[in-house]
Amino acid sequence: MNKAKFVTQVAAFLAFFAYLQVTPAQNQEVLPSEVLKMEREAMGLLRSVPYRSTMTAETFAARGQEPNWKTILIREMVAPDRYREVQEDITQEKSQRRELIAVSSTYYQRFNNGPWQVLPPPPERIVPKNETIPATAAKPKIESNAWLIETLTDKGRMVSIYEYKSTVTREVDGKEVTQMTTTRF
Repeated sequence: MNKAKFVTQVAAFLAFFAYLQVTPAQNQEVLPSEVLKMEREAMGLLRSVPYRSTMTAETFAARGQEPNWKTILIREMVAPDRYREVQEDITQEKSQRRELIAVSSTYYQRFNNGPWQVLPPPPERIVPKNETIPATAAKPKIESNAWLIETLTDKGRMVSIYEYKSTVTREVDGKEVTQMTTTRF
């Protein structure tokens, strides 16, 4: 299948899906599982075409304060075997940058703008068969919601924007700690 035909099919699928999702009222709540399913399907489609994605994560000491830690992760992929990742970690005092490039099965890495290092291929991940949660660990309380925020036209294509919010509360060293995550797709 040539690239133009594939892109046309993906655009048609997204336009049809967006058409099905459009409603007069915006901020329509959807099941978080539906949003995660759409994300997995989109990532599957992205594996076959070149793309760039950017993810930003921030940690706040308390509400209303500036972030005390931030990371920006840029991924670029050219199927089937070209990959580049740039991660910048920023704290109030310093910034560190890591760049990783993979070409076929050869991996290169550098920190900040230092020299490139050749890396061995990553090991295959082995998951223990009987991996369990220790009996002393309390189960976290997890709440999640997802909404259709808006549907718009971008570069002649219909695009639906979803927001997924997750709150995880658990006990750590006798204190209740809450992690809130907001993701837009």
